Amino acid sequence: MTDQLPSPSDDFELSKSRRFALAIGLVLLTYALAGVELKSPAEIAPLGIPLVVKRANLLGIGLVLAALYAGTRYWFHAIVLTVSPMRARRRLRRGQYPFHAGPVTGIEFAEAIEKATDRYFPSVGGKAPRLAFDFEVGTGFLTSGSSFKIEKVPCRNRVLAGLENLDYTAPVWLNVLAVATYFGAWRWFR
Repeated sequence: MTDQLPSPSDDFELSKSRRFALAIGLVLLTYALAGVELKSPAEIAPLGIPLVVKRANLLGIGLVLAALYAGTRYWFHAIVLTVSPMRARRRLRRGQYPFHAGPVTGIEFAEAIEKATDRYFPSVGGKAPRLAFDFEVGTGFLTSGSSFKIEKVPCRNRVLAGLENLDYTAPVWLNVLAVATYFGAWRWFR
C-alpha cells in the first residue's frame, strides 16, 4: 500500500482545468449578468496593436462555447475518470476501500481505511466517524470475508463533506449556471 492516498487534486493538469473552468464560468456569468454589449465595430489595442472587432456580438457565443468545453472537460476528468471525494465517501459508507489495493495484511488494511476515513470524513470539533472492522488482525492476509463498516458519521462531518462536494463540483455547476444565465438573462433583467 502507498503512504499517500491518491487524490484528484494531486494531478497538476486537473488543477489547471479546474482554474480554467472556474475562470471561464465567472467571466461568462459576469458578462451575462452585467448585460455587456460591445458597439460594433469595437476597437481594442492589446499590447499596443490596434484591432477592430467587426462582429462583437459573437464574443458571448465564444464564452458560452468555452464554458461548455471547460465544464465538460472538468466533469469528465475530475468526476468520471478519477475517484472523486463523493465516490470515495460512498464507497467507504458501503464498506468498500475506495482505491485499488492488492493483497495486504489486516494491519495495513486497517491503517489504510483509517487514513481514508480521516481524509474523506475529517473530524470536526473532535468528533470523527466510528469504524468497526470484521477480521482478526493477527491472521496475516485478509480473507474474502474481511470487512469494515463506518458505524456513525456525525452531522458536522456530513456538513463539511457536503461543502467539500460543493467546492469540488463548482467548475461544473458554475458553468451550467453561467450558460443558463447567458441564455435567460435577457428575460430576467430587461
